Amino acid sequence: MLPVVYADITLSDGSTSVTLDVNYDKLRDGAKSLDVDAKTLTFKTNTVDENVTFEITANSGYTATLNSDKVNTFTTLVGAAGKDVILNLKVPTNIDEGVISSVAKLRVKSATVDKTFDINTKVLSMLEFKEVVVFVNGNEEKTIDSDGESVKKLKPGDKIKLQLVAENQFDTDYDYGDMEGTFSVSLDDSDFGEDVDEETDFSIDAGDKMDSSTEGVVEFTIPTEAEDGEYTLDVKVESEDENKAQYETKLKIELKVERTKDDIRVESVTVTPIEVSCAPRNIQIVTKVTNEGSNSQKHVVLQVESVSLGLKKKEDFALERGSSTNGNSYTSQIVMEVSPDLKVGTYKIDASTFFDYTVPADKKTATLVVKSCAAMKKEDVKETTPVVKETTNTTPVQQSEGKVAVGAEKKDSALVGTVSTATENTNGLKAGTIVETREREPYTAEDYLMGIIIVVVVFVISLIILCLVLLFR
Repeated sequence: MLPVVYADITLSDGSTSVTLDVNYDKLRDGAKSLDVDAKTLTFKTNTVDENVTFEITANSGYTATLNSDKVNTFTTLVGAAGKDVILNLKVPTNIDEGVISSVAKLRVKSATVDKTFDINTKVLSMLEFKEVVVFVNGNEEKTIDSDGESVKKLKPGDKIKLQLVAENQFDTDYDYGDMEGTFSVSLDDSDFGEDVDEETDFSIDAGDKMDSSTEGVVEFTIPTEAEDGEYTLDVKVESEDENKAQYETKLKIELKVERTKDDIRVESVTVTPIEVSCAPRNIQIVTKVTNEGSNSQKHVVLQVESVSLGLKKKEDFALERGSSTNGNSYTSQIVMEVSPDLKVGTYKIDASTFFDYTVPADKKTATLVVKSCAAMKKEDVKETTPVVKETTNTTPVQQSEGKVAVGAEKKDSALVGTVSTATENTNGLKAGTIVETREREPYTAEDYLMGIIIVVVVFVISLIILCLVLLFR
């Protein structure tokens, strides 16, 4: 017995749905919709030729038609050799990046078959991710343009900078193609230490490329307590165009932290104050030492030295391994007086570390500026300008320097000072020397209080006398 064959109508590639790419780079001027490139679909039957009706419907905001005459339905003969059908689709411009399912449906119906094919769209990103440039301690280390790439030989304390390079794919003639976006990185792993969670905003005009050293840049530092190992840094680039359509790119960067066994660092050395002049010339030198290595250190030596200052001090101590949460750092403080005989100039102070007592590890230098005492005092002197108080002349008479103007209005005043200057009087004539005066208040609060006390005392005495007179009568 022959097997039963059921009639069917299929696409030539065997798929059950159709997906069309949507690329907004064809938009111009103020367009709010886009005609997607037409797609030719080939249908065929698995039995005899049949009359097949094709009917297309679309969701709100979309327009779908068939063939070059752009109809919604038509009937044609389809056989095993296949029949081409042209699919036309118009889409809105505010759709986010990604696959949008079932924006339209194509119904295929014959005497024996009735089936529907979904029409999907795939909106392409209009912000093209080019690469991320990785800088370590200010030096370009690597360019990353794909997911999962690694940055190796990182050490605790390394300063990392990531610079985004991307391009806006909209045509410069499109009115709504400018973009705003956010570039962010994150890392959450207890072995890494402090979490990384950094982001920065950026803007990029239609048709432009962003590769600035200032925009699209995030920075962070490898924590001092980070363990040896590989850590995944999540990178995300989000953007939005002026139609409110959103785009997103994600990738992962592997960070490999590799501690050296013996890594005793001078983290900082500071001198306070950084300038001295007049005696006493007291300074304080603070040095912080940190073990960033994978080994604990029992015999660390810190040497702070300045031949010119007559300073040479050594300290020895132990430090825990670098990934320890405590005990892996040491702070030294030195207080000293700089000799008053030391000449004016700039003097270096070196801080050096050693492990196993004598093996050099790290070195940093601070500076102290010595200035002359006379120069510093001169800088502190401020010029003072005498205050001139203008008084009103009732008689327009010019006076010689150092004398009170004749005919000037007199007040009960005390002479404060004399300033030689020229001022304009009320009649518009020049007056010579004007004497600044300060008017004395006729009575103070203390004067009034004393007066009240005297009045009270007199009144009391008067009452006493009056009482005595009445008593003796």
